[in-house]
Amino acid sequence: MSNPRVIIAETNATILNTLQKKFSEELFRQIDLEIIDDENYYKKYMSLPQRADVLVVSQQLYETADLQRLNIEYVFVLTDRDENEDTDVSNINKIYTYNSNIGEIFGEIMKKSGDSLKQNEETGKKNSQLVLVTSAAGGTGKTALAMGICGSLSRSHRTLYINAAYIHTFQIYMENDSVLSNRDVENELVCPTDDIYQKISYALRNEGFDYLPPFRASLISLGIPFDVFLKLAVSARESGDYDYVVIDSNCPYDDNCVEMLNAADRVIIVTEQTKASVYATNTMVSNINGITDEKYLFVCNKHISTGENYLINSNISRRFNVKYNVDFVEISDISCDDFAKLPQIQKIARLLIQ
Repeated sequence: MSNPRVIIAETNATILNTLQKKFSEELFRQIDLEIIDDENYYKKYMSLPQRADVLVVSQQLYETADLQRLNIEYVFVLTDRDENEDTDVSNINKIYTYNSNIGEIFGEIMKKSGDSLKQNEETGKKNSQLVLVTSAAGGTGKTALAMGICGSLSRSHRTLYINAAYIHTFQIYMENDSVLSNRDVENELVCPTDDIYQKISYALRNEGFDYLPPFRASLISLGIPFDVFLKLAVSARESGDYDYVVIDSNCPYDDNCVEMLNAADRVIIVTEQTKASVYATNTMVSNINGITDEKYLFVCNKHISTGENYLINSNISRRFNVKYNVDFVEISDISCDDFAKLPQIQKIARLLIQ
């Protein structure tokens, strides 16, 4: 049994953020929460078949889409119009927001939605997902993309980021760029056991999402095996402490890569539109068995609409289809949090939540 699905669609950032926080605090791990803050995206999203238990939508967005043909059990329209009007449809409820606080709005939603948001404690708990973000070539911006996705996911879901690399450099994007200095933690990582997460979880840091701090030296210098990252990810997933555990790793297609691909619930493969990147991704894909749209998502990063694009204008016979483009952004000029707020990054995060 899956968790109830709740969609909040609101362009007012203040209302959206407070509602999102309230739902996350009160119904943590009991619902699948999706956030929509863009009108154009909302109209496109609602033009497709959708099923949800609860939709909370602003009056402005409500008027832009025909919801009657969708399978939504309860619709709550947030309006500042005190018109005392009843809708002709039984599942649509209007909530007057003027002078109402978030607690009152949330309480009215919970009251009118009946049992649809109540969790079955035995069967309603959703398992954590392990997401692998990888690429076949260097320089694709994979790490910035992975951290942006984590930042976006962490707005409504507990998220752990693990940078699986022989030498850590990801800390350039973090506010706290200091290395892990705890020798006891390092000793645990040298010979990781199946419960490694429980042993070193106290050393994790948080900047919106939790993450394993960068090591002070290379793996070989510290005597830490590369498979520690997957063992940590699996251990964290099985703990139930996180909704999403994200591994960020290059994929040279060795034994470690194969094990990560097999263990992951979802895989995001990052490419560019350059000839070299498309060729490398093609080669990687040709060595992976059982690629399905349900598990694998291909993303073109650093997309330049006016540039030469070997994903669409090429003599190379591609073995994969890119679902999302992320426009080129100079990541050194913005923070990880700013990157997480980009609409294109948020759309990828929403796809994982669906």
